Amino acid sequence: MIGIIVTGHIHFASGMKSAVEAIVGQQQDIEYIDFIEGTSREDLEALLIEAYQKVDQGDGVLFCTDVPSGTPFQVSAQICTDRKPSAALTGSNISILTEAAMERDSFTNVADLVCHLTEVGKLAIQSISF
Repeated sequence: MIGIIVTGHIHFASGMKSAVEAIVGQQQDIEYIDFIEGTSREDLEALLIEAYQKVDQGDGVLFCTDVPSGTPFQVSAQICTDRKPSAALTGSNISILTEAAMERDSFTNVADLVCHLTEVGKLAIQSISF
């Protein structure tokens, strides 16, 4: 099973945890790491590496982060360069995270899961004008 780590600024990860669990229930091999004020980049890296070790079952690890270029994404991407198979996806939202939780067993390759989730995320963005 592909492991998942959700991380982002302030309480992004813990907020997503409550939403994901309300929709799909508690999931194994998913960790949620908030990057709160006062946490250094080094502290975040240590927390993410610890989370990686918890969720890595040998099939890969997917980092889902909030915004491009932010520290959570940068640190996640750096961790991915040293540990394979893994991937970092930014711009995560509830549609992406619930789909990841429900469908990750359907994928044997982290890159294929990322492609699928990117499409899900695009489809979730809709506008209704009146």
